[in-house]
Amino acid sequence: MLKPASKLLLSMAVLLITPLCACAGNTESEMQVSLEFDLQPLFNAQCVHCHFLESAQAGLVLENGEAYSSLINISSTQAAMKLVIPGKSDESYLMHKLRGTQLSVGGTGAQMPYGAERSAGLAVDDLKLIQSWIEAGAPDN
Repeated sequence: MLKPASKLLLSMAVLLITPLCACAGNTESEMQVSLEFDLQPLFNAQCVHCHFLESAQAGLVLENGEAYSSLINISSTQAAMKLVIPGKSDESYLMHKLRGTQLSVGGTGAQMPYGAERSAGLAVDDLKLIQSWIEAGAPDN
């Protein structure tokens, strides 16, 4: 039989561990990527210095509150593709620009973010995050 203090500690341990266990079984595709909380900070750090409202390179604005309407089903100015087609990351020109494969799909210009070809582009995890968001239907969340 456990003492009351031991029962309390055991209960607290279960409460702390349970949320971790609930997430442990989730696959990457089950985790929801948020435009506002996951991607916008990335855009702010890597993209907004060129893609802001007052001087949007290639007409693309990636500022907070503008990114979604500037990306989803919008035709690229550099290729005969849409920037982001929800659910289809391989057919989305944004992914090609970020991977540096834009020329292979008839696009132009340099890999993004600007200067990425010298610094190996975005981190692999950042690319996966954007790809996951697109594959999940590119929700406005």
